Amino acid sequence: LAAELRDEFGLQSRWQGDSLLFEHAGVSGELAISSEEVILSVRLGFLLAALKPQIEREVRRHFDANFPA
Repeated sequence: LAAELRDEFGLQSRWQGDSLLFEHAGVSGELAISSEEVILSVRLGFLLAALKPQIEREVRRHFDANFPA
């Protein structure tokens, strides 16, 4: 997953325990993974905030592909 985020979106990331911390110009966040749930927290910078609906759609698409219910 970390390699996919790097290759597809250019995000720099590092694992801290069971959480993947990531950042790139205008965006940062954390993907926390446990045996029961996956929690994504994303902070968008001012310029990317205008693209929030498109970003949410793309995140949902990736979640559906990588974390089937």
